[in-house]
Amino acid sequence: MRPGTISDVLCCRAFITAICTAVWLHGAAAERLDRGVVGVRRADGANYISWRLLAEDPPTVTFRVYGAAESRDDGTMLAELRDKCDFSDPTPGNRQYYRVVPVTNGSVLNSVGAVRIDQSTPGYVRIRLEGNYRAQKIGLADLDGDGRLDFIVKQPDFNTDPYQQPGYWKKSEDTYKIEAYRHDGTFMWRYDMGWAIEEGIWYSPIVAYDLDGDGKAEVFCKGGTNYWLYTAAGKLIGHTNLGDLSPKAVYWLEGSTKAYVVGQRIFVWPNREIGRIEGRVVCIADCIGDWREEIITALEGEIRIYTTTTPALFRRVCLMQDRLYRNDVAVQTMGYFYPPQLGKSLR
Repeated sequence: MRPGTISDVLCCRAFITAICTAVWLHGAAAERLDRGVVGVRRADGANYISWRLLAEDPPTVTFRVYGAAESRDDGTMLAELRDKCDFSDPTPGNRQYYRVVPVTNGSVLNSVGAVRIDQSTPGYVRIRLEGNYRAQKIGLADLDGDGRLDFIVKQPDFNTDPYQQPGYWKKSEDTYKIEAYRHDGTFMWRYDMGWAIEEGIWYSPIVAYDLDGDGKAEVFCKGGTNYWLYTAAGKLIGHTNLGDLSPKAVYWLEGSTKAYVVGQRIFVWPNREIGRIEGRVVCIADCIGDWREEIITALEGEIRIYTTTTPALFRRVCLMQDRLYRNDVAVQTMGYFYPPQLGKSLR
């Protein structure tokens, strides 16, 4: 093992530039996303659910929300919403199952499976990892073509960066591993990147993106002097070389003004605290629910997906269907983390 050099970092930056340019110029097909319905329990005892407005939805679409005590029941219609994509049930009683049904001109577009919320449901989504380690990077992509965003984890959370200060470099303690988990936490596969790559955040970029437009994302990673391109199922495609700290803003409030995250606290400008999270922030993206973003954190043995429970003032198309935003999410797994930005105004 040796300390990183300027050429290592320049090579990594060239890799990042090349793969992002390839995705942009070749116009990879947009991912097919489902409704992304998510349900969490609010601190006041209310059940809160939210879902996606998709770019292909007609302007006249409305959403009917049904609640039931049993999963097999159709339930009672609690609301029909025209201007937002979230709903709070302040007095759920024995209601645990909620369905969202999109309707246009009296016709149902498609059916969405029920999401369950009970008294034990926390205010976040938990993904248990296959060991007592902490994730360093989290990628988001649909690995199996079901329209739901899955998780690509790089671990352990060890980093050496020769540019932070003289003498910062230290010998890698282990090898990086890349793991895949389905949206519901089901473990899919793991690959060991080996000792040819240092455990440095700049030396080991990965990209999860549907490069060939078949609806299932590929996972590309660089390690040492070689490159690996895997299919969504974890099959090695080849070794083709595709190209040789601050507060984090997040759509979290009821409107277009962003909140921001510092450490484990969420603030409204300038300094009003509105929430707390646990773990280190490794990703911010609109991965489930309505157009507001989720905050993904890494803890020992798990990752958590925090979603806002603040009712929205309006509805908006899923941010992941914005081309620049989606590319920004893809490159969050390379180098230091920066929140994604929108490339155009979505309705």
